[in-house]
Amino acid sequence: MKARIPFLSAMCIGITLVASACAPVPKIRQPGVQQLTWDAGAYHDPAWSPDGRYLAYARADLGPGPDLTRMEDLWSSEIYVLDLETRKVDKITNNHRYDRHPTWSPDGTRIAFDSIESSPSVPWETHIWVVNADGTGARQVSPCNCSTPVWSPSGEELLVITNSPEQGQKQISILNMTTGVLREVTNTSSQNLYTATRDPDGARIAYAKWIGRSSEIVIVNTDGRNAQRRTIEGALVKDMTWSPNGHYLTFAAHLRHPTVDEIFALDLATGEIFPLLEGKFALDFEGPAWSPDGKHIAFVYGGPAACRALYIAGVPEQFR
Repeated sequence: MKARIPFLSAMCIGITLVASACAPVPKIRQPGVQQLTWDAGAYHDPAWSPDGRYLAYARADLGPGPDLTRMEDLWSSEIYVLDLETRKVDKITNNHRYDRHPTWSPDGTRIAFDSIESSPSVPWETHIWVVNADGTGARQVSPCNCSTPVWSPSGEELLVITNSPEQGQKQISILNMTTGVLREVTNTSSQNLYTATRDPDGARIAYAKWIGRSSEIVIVNTDGRNAQRRTIEGALVKDMTWSPNGHYLTFAAHLRHPTVDEIFALDLATGEIFPLLEGKFALDFEGPAWSPDGKHIAFVYGGPAACRALYIAGVPEQFR
């Protein structure tokens, strides 16, 4: 079913975004939207702790060059944790690799993330690591070339995207961290499979594939059965997450404007798509993530080069 986008400016968050170079970072000048970071860095992948007090995220330094042309240093991306009450920041990894996509265990004691490292056989091999929330006890848990982990409610499994660089194919799989067994969920590979998430109950998985300039969102049981498909015309869906109440999928995409991302919520019951943020956007969004209580989203906004800042915004009552 083709989704439609109603106009909800009265109910959604009205913001004005001001484009700028990496110094200073982009700003949102509007009540209800809070900027958390101000330095010239490349922020990615915000993830809430289960108690809602902490945000884990990835941050990379910028390489040399003028502000408008500085690019992300691929070997400086590490995982950090921000205490939202005290504003204390802890650096959780120091691997000198490209660490991305942190995700909290259900009990809040561990963080899983993916890490790109060079290999003689596969130049860009990605593995899943797990580290204690205080930065101790880091260990690789994946036997596969895989990325973008998402914990199961039991804390025993991780939803991952497996990669085959030689064939350029990707699959949705579930990794048992105790046994190391990897079970495929999807039975067809895709070069353009970009993002995957799991519902709060752990019974369903949603992933998005790019088809030309459109996207197909697929929702399946964890055994790969009962697939439901929704086509999002004219949009490349990325960084998809499930709302805590299980009713919405949130993602960033070029949908209403051909060159700028916005953040949207897909109503799983009706197929309607609602913009969660209203405003004039000059740059891109990344990684919308719901707080556990459903009242806020964390996201990254920035550009035009690698400079991106971390934000929190309130979610309209109707989506909680």
